[in-house]
Parts: sequence; C-alpha cells; structure tokens
Amino acid sequence: MLPIFNYLLKGALPQDSVEANRLRVRAARYTIIRDQLYKRGFSLPLLKCLTKEQGKLVLEEIHGGVCENHTGGYRWH
Repeated sequence: MLPIFNYLLKGALPQDSVEANRLRVRAARYTIIRDQLYKRGFSLPLLKCLTKEQGKLVLEEIHGGVCENHTGGYRWH
C-alpha cells in the first residue's frame, strides 16, 4: 500500500511506464483522509487500510474474544 500512498500524497511514480500505469489505475480506488489511506467502494463505506502489524493485532483481538458475539450471527437462547 505504500506505493499507492506515496503516489496519492506526492505524485511519486515508478520509473517503469507499465508499473506506473498500473499504479495510477489501482490508486484511483483509494483516498487519503487525515494521513490515513482508505479504499473506496461503489456502495460501501470507506475501508481503512491497515499495515500487516495492525491487521495481525485486529485479528488477535477478534479471535481473542474482544468482540464476543458481534462477529457471528444472532445467538438465540
């Protein structure tokens, strides 16, 4: 995600013209808000892009029970 972030923030493109074109096309689906990268969806809310470390932490919290029953379906008693 760093190349997309750098392109959107500074306009930095790779030297290779094929890679530069690919990056431009991919970057069109992203936006930066308050120095944070988000992926845009057609009918979805903005999706926050995470680093690998942040992603691991989120998964550990979810699987560790922080979200309890909010990650699954309804719990019927």
